[in-house]
Amino acid sequence: MTDRIAIFEQAANWAELSSSLSDEQQQQLATWLDEAPEHRDAYQKCLKMWRSDELENMLEEQAEQLPVSSKKPMTKWLWASAFCSVFLLIAVNFLAIQSPAKPESIIAKTNTSQSRYVDLPDGSAMKVGPQSTLSYLFTKQSRKVELSQGESLFSVQHLSDNQPFIVDAGDTQVTVTGTEFSVDKSDFGTQVIVVHGSVHVANQLDNTSVELTAGQSVEIIDGKMGEVKHLPKSYNHYLDLDSTQPQWLDAYQMSLGSVLAKLDRQMSEQISLEDNALKSMLVTGRFDLNTPKQTLQMLALANKLRVSQYSEQIIIRNN
Repeated sequence: MTDRIAIFEQAANWAELSSSLSDEQQQQLATWLDEAPEHRDAYQKCLKMWRSDELENMLEEQAEQLPVSSKKPMTKWLWASAFCSVFLLIAVNFLAIQSPAKPESIIAKTNTSQSRYVDLPDGSAMKVGPQSTLSYLFTKQSRKVELSQGESLFSVQHLSDNQPFIVDAGDTQVTVTGTEFSVDKSDFGTQVIVVHGSVHVANQLDNTSVELTAGQSVEIIDGKMGEVKHLPKSYNHYLDLDSTQPQWLDAYQMSLGSVLAKLDRQMSEQISLEDNALKSMLVTGRFDLNTPKQTLQMLALANKLRVSQYSEQIIIRNN
């Protein structure tokens, strides 16, 4: 508990300075965030707390109760420290320091080109991508997500080694204790990308598994575990937890199927392949998810493919 509060206090200091960081401070913050997934998680929640109307309103109410002589300029975090009850209430709400007394479940579903940020009751968070459906169950013994379809980026709060965070995507199961990673399940296959920390990926069809660390990815296509890819240091995940709009998709040695799945979720039409073997073709490039149809045409041109568009379907063919 003490360590988590110390991390929160440090994150709170960075959040208060977030709008006026010098170049040196930005580098110090980046180093601190990279030290542990718990740092990133606490900082994201502190930013959300810092910008919330709830904090402002509660502190204003407390300030009105002070003697006039005591009302001198103070920062939000100094006000929060002065009013311990307010501080603890909001800290518990945003960091979920205490485990729930009974099981809690969440069902998240998104539509075409829609993403959704969700705070989880264990202190973790997830960014659910477009056309995705998943359920989350949290008890004192387990934390489990069942991903029916689509993609989600997870920022997992470490509780204990005996309480892992599990994502079940049908034929693929991903297990972690604290890290940031994404799982994408589509008709073309399953993809796992690790942003921070490490994960255990198990292919439940052939009982193979692999350990992935930060900057690595793997895909399971047609029930077979692919080669582990090492992503460039400049790689940015398009489902950024701090972003509200779709980002550019950085694809590095990514299967054509995975790229098409992400583009498909931005459009009303369904994308399919005339030759199913094309889904394993490796693609590298940067693709604009805000203009999926134009991006699809450029992708096809670069890989000598042809796009045939119909009223509700788009078919990718060999040229």
